[in-house]
Amino acid sequence: MVLLPILHVTRKYISQEYFYKKIKMEKFLIQNFKEVVASILIIIGVLALLIMDDKISTSLRQYLYGFIGICIGYLFK
Repeated sequence: MVLLPILHVTRKYISQEYFYKKIKMEKFLIQNFKEVVASILIIIGVLALLIMDDKISTSLRQYLYGFIGICIGYLFK
């Protein structure tokens, strides 16, 4: 019976800590939305090149290289 209040306090502390981390992540995503989108597009482009390398045409491959380059350039502007 003594452990019940301790567990309640611990659970409350953990939920508050999770809530604060969630708010920090949301603020980070809102402030750096364009950079996050550019990073996701880079990952998608690289995965497309790795997975479909032998199946895509040369022009599409060059387009993907250019697209990845533009996204990287945006990140390091």
